[in-house]
Amino acid sequence: MSAENTVRIDGTSVVNVSGTVTTANTSATPLFVTQGTAPGQIYTTLIRNTLGVVAANNFLSLFNPLGSGKNVVVAQFVCFPYATAATSPTDNMEVWRTSAASAGTLLAAANIGKFNTSQSNSVAEVRTGNPTTTLVGTIPVLAIPPAVTSAAAGISSTINIIPPSGSLFICQPGEGVVARTPAGAVGQVWSLGFSWAEI
Repeated sequence: MSAENTVRIDGTSVVNVSGTVTTANTSATPLFVTQGTAPGQIYTTLIRNTLGVVAANNFLSLFNPLGSGKNVVVAQFVCFPYATAATSPTDNMEVWRTSAASAGTLLAAANIGKFNTSQSNSVAEVRTGNPTTTLVGTIPVLAIPPAVTSAAAGISSTINIIPPSGSLFICQPGEGVVARTPAGAVGQVWSLGFSWAEI
């Protein structure tokens, strides 16, 4: 098998571009991709132009439910902060690992974006509207600063967080992630998105 048509998923395994595992250890968790296409099916979701709130708020939750039979491998997080009014709170948009997610607004599986329209619907649960989540650990996985400005219209910047090769962020069944702020301001505006593979 040539280097041009393989992706490496662990120290001994390779996967060709059709996704066929050619190792005896077919249960190995993918660790990194070196060439070709990632195995599994790829999905994406985005919320845009979402106003900040003063209290703590969960903006976007991605959760792999128990019994899904798949791992959710987060490939990218996108954060686009800006401001429509003078804002001073400096609370970051934080991404936390979660062990439960409920309530809020559940996005229908058929409305989750697919990188290939012929693939099946995502097994993941995507929630917006301040869903209830159980955070894991004492510190977030990521923290992105907000747009802070004294002007009537604010600065903006796009932040793309891509897990480094060798450390893809995996959510097994019963695990997920949530983008949230511990506090904020109504003048802050966020566009947020996750892209992930299901293997």
